[in-house]
Amino acid sequence: MSIKWLRLKRICEELTNRIVQIHSSTELDDDHIAATEFNEQEATILLNSGRTKSVEMVIKAIAHELTHIQENNNNHNIDFNEKWEKNVGIVTEKYNK
Repeated sequence: MSIKWLRLKRICEELTNRIVQIHSSTELDDDHIAATEFNEQEATILLNSGRTKSVEMVIKAIAHELTHIQENNNNHNIDFNEKWEKNVGIVTEKYNK
């Protein structure tokens, strides 16, 4: 099954109110599934192509990075994990429409 990248981009833009670019790379360290850089107008999500091969894993990684963008920080705590899980559900639902 192919991944609907443009749909994911639109979902990300809707949920962050930013212009979002999604890139996949073989250059990320194996201990990183994804990464993000963002400011008030734009966000870039970088996926580790060696670790994000299924639609489910891509959605989980993107939802993780979306949560950082929405929270405007790189912190990981219980509150973050709850919001990340909620974002996984939201992105999955919007993706499957």
